[in-house]
Amino acid sequence: MRIHVLFAGLLLGSCGLSESEIREEIRIAGHCSTSADCVDIGSFCPYGCSIVVHKEEADRLRRLLSAYAKNNCLYDCAELKAIRCEAGQCRAQF
Repeated sequence: MRIHVLFAGLLLGSCGLSESEIREEIRIAGHCSTSADCVDIGSFCPYGCSIVVHKEEADRLRRLLSAYAKNNCLYDCAELKAIRCEAGQCRAQF
């Protein structure tokens, strides 16, 4: 995973990431073995409400999303009820 983090850091520093590349970063960071691995890092436009990722990826993803988030979305986010690890991926339950 460290190679992936380094690669993402190089991309971020050089030419930036596309929206689809950031969505892929979110997907990859959402890996889990148990529900305790997963945390909610918040909502970021245009990436959605209650983004859940592995707790060890949370700070990195928050920084990445803060750098790329836009201020032109209006979300009406449902209340997050639970976070579960399903089939190796963190999932928000509303």
